[in-house]
Amino acid sequence: MTSLLLIILLLFSFQVKAQVNNLLLTDSLFNQGNINTTLVKLDSLLQNDPDNTDAALKLGDFYYKVNMLNDAKYFYKESLNRNSASVRGLLGLARIDFLKGNFNSAQVLLKKVISLNSNLFSPYSILGKIYFLKNNIELAQYYFNQSLIVDPTSVEGLTNLGLIYQELGKNKLAEKYFKQAVTFNPKDQIAQINLGNFYSSIGKYHLAIITLNKALILNQSNPRVFLSLGITYLDSRLYDEAKKYFNKILELDELNLDARFYLLMINFEQKSFDSAIRHADILSSLKNNYQQLHLILSNIYFLLSNIDKALEEAETEVNYYPDEIEAYYMLGNLYKYNGNEKRYNEIMGTILNRFGTVMPNLSVGANHFGNASISTTKIGKK
Repeated sequence: MTSLLLIILLLFSFQVKAQVNNLLLTDSLFNQGNINTTLVKLDSLLQNDPDNTDAALKLGDFYYKVNMLNDAKYFYKESLNRNSASVRGLLGLARIDFLKGNFNSAQVLLKKVISLNSNLFSPYSILGKIYFLKNNIELAQYYFNQSLIVDPTSVEGLTNLGLIYQELGKNKLAEKYFKQAVTFNPKDQIAQINLGNFYSSIGKYHLAIITLNKALILNQSNPRVFLSLGITYLDSRLYDEAKKYFNKILELDELNLDARFYLLMINFEQKSFDSAIRHADILSSLKNNYQQLHLILSNIYFLLSNIDKALEEAETEVNYYPDEIEAYYMLGNLYKYNGNEKRYNEIMGTILNRFGTVMPNLSVGANHFGNASISTTKIGKK
């Protein structure tokens, strides 16, 4: 080997090593919370070496992590301009499309990723979620099973299948997968929370409380555990105990929307309407279109004999959530109660046309409006 060739090879080796070290440095900076320094450093690397695909991908990854999705998308596309078969670039774009609800575009990208590298967990998992959201349970189940072939002990994969079987009403199978997630990952708090939430959703409150307390031991400052425990005690109608956990969340984050909602819910259930309205005012100032906020307020104002305000709140809920049937039930019953048969019949027609069902002849009850009552498990499956 000539001396000149050796020098060239050594220089190339040093350059590659320097690039790797610089990229590792940006990882370290980002993990330390130095986001601005990280982005400036990566931009410098890309400016000095415009063909540096890894730097473009890192910029996409970091912007994705801080939820600046448009910038992330730009740099993922930049990486694909340098390498059209970049699995990371394609997967990055697919994740963004998924988050933005562009499911068809995400599907195309994810299937291309699988064709390039079938040994990745994420594309199968995301495809499963897409088909689950499209109510194609069969394909969702297929892709979740494929993800478990790649990683049989994944908390996410096992939880996904647990949710599928829970959706199908096969609770024994659902429990099997939720419990497997805990068995394979005993120190994973999310696995314990998922199992606890499952038990709570099927009314096994003792098992839910025991499991969620195991999760609490793993991390005593995670608001998700407090939220799950609070909901479980709320569903059990142990309101004072539920309040403790929702207030713990507010100690960590006074702007937490879910904690505010459930404290509103407890005050509503206990008929402490003034306190409920105060919580509602705070929640409304943070997010006025929080789901079911105006539905509860409509219930409250009806019980306070303020029918005009109850109607206003029900109308607001319908406007925010035109695809949710409960607000229409509430609104229809209010008009019927108020003697406005014409408006009542119009709403019944809307319910029939939009939801394909006939509104039963519900009467206004002492606490809730029949099917318009609030579900305390609003957050849903975790």
